[in-house]
Amino acid sequence: MVFEACEKRLEMQFEQRGGASMRAHSVSAWIDAVAAAGAVVLSHTEEAEFDAYVLSESSLFVYDGSVVLITCGQTRVFAAITGVLELARSSQMALSTLCYSHRDFAFPQLQAPEHQSVQCEREALARLFPDGFYSTLGAQQPRQWHAFTCARLARTDRPLLAVYMEGIPQHACAHFEQSSPVVSGADMARRAGVDACVAAYGRSIDAHAFSPCGLSVNGAMHEGGGHWTLHVTPEHANTYVSFEAVADGRSHPGLVRAFRACRCVCADLQRPCPAQHAGAALHTVGGRVRRAPRRPPGVAAQLRAGSEHA
Repeated sequence: MVFEACEKRLEMQFEQRGGASMRAHSVSAWIDAVAAAGAVVLSHTEEAEFDAYVLSESSLFVYDGSVVLITCGQTRVFAAITGVLELARSSQMALSTLCYSHRDFAFPQLQAPEHQSVQCEREALARLFPDGFYSTLGAQQPRQWHAFTCARLARTDRPLLAVYMEGIPQHACAHFEQSSPVVSGADMARRAGVDACVAAYGRSIDAHAFSPCGLSVNGAMHEGGGHWTLHVTPEHANTYVSFEAVADGRSHPGLVRAFRACRCVCADLQRPCPAQHAGAALHTVGGRVRRAPRRPPGVAAQLRAGSEHA
């Protein structure tokens, strides 16, 4: 049995009117919303700027004017869209931008039918959002990045750093295996040094250790009121670590080195990520970082993602 660690990322932003907020909805409402995608809420924390949920498959973040759903495994993310839109409508909030993105799946044949290929995803999303735009970045598989955007209002938001690591050595993976007595998520994160390697970004607010292995951690940024989140899948057949933070990419080399990854892709994104504005990329392999040439000034480069071998 293998597990698809590569996450599907869905971000929806809404027009706020008269103080309306997506955070006004109950925890049970969000439990139902993620259940439609095949995920379960494991824990919930409230911060000044957002509510954070650790899921059985990654994380959910709810801001006043946006929702970020990140799920791995065989989840059916599109099934959650209708429920989130209904919650927004009940608060008189209208969708302004939707962005769905992910890297190439390691095991696409195990996904639900609508996620087994880029073409299937395009067709499924086009039925919901016929005015959307789909883009694929990267020269070749398995390092391609796929993004679908429906932007009904132009939005420019804070930057988002995304880091994806593969080929984690077994001595590093051992820190994320359960033991007897059972280790809590907070203890596993400390034992593995996670708190130290993300200290430049912010503090941990919630962590869950999975059995027999794996870790999910949600955190709050030191500045700006945004989130960060880390997910570790140390399975022998598919070692994978993902990290995202509402921040630019200035501090990520230490994070990459901490996991001793053989392969890494770093993306410096804008939130949300209009796919028609593809730009430059941050490329990282084996902890070594280099920046690709940027587009000329004046180009609205709002999605910068890619990969290459050193």
